[in-house]
Amino acid sequence: MEAALVEYIDENFLYTLAQMQEMLHFDFAVRISTSLISKKLCDKMYTMKQVHVRVEPETCNSAQNIKKRKNFADSLLAH
Repeated sequence: MEAALVEYIDENFLYTLAQMQEMLHFDFAVRISTSLISKKLCDKMYTMKQVHVRVEPETCNSAQNIKKRKNFADSLLAH
């Protein structure tokens, strides 16, 4: 089913969680909560933002970028 979720997103990135829930019900005859769908998509590096889905680059939360953001926040607070 996780592969089906990725296929749905590849097919149309504007699908909402509720729409994907209905599609899973139609395709697999199961009812899955929208929160579980969201978690499965997040595990695949997809995040839901309002009604859109975007692929989150793996570098967003890399150790190097986290350190850069911390240094920036520290310097901003020290100012």
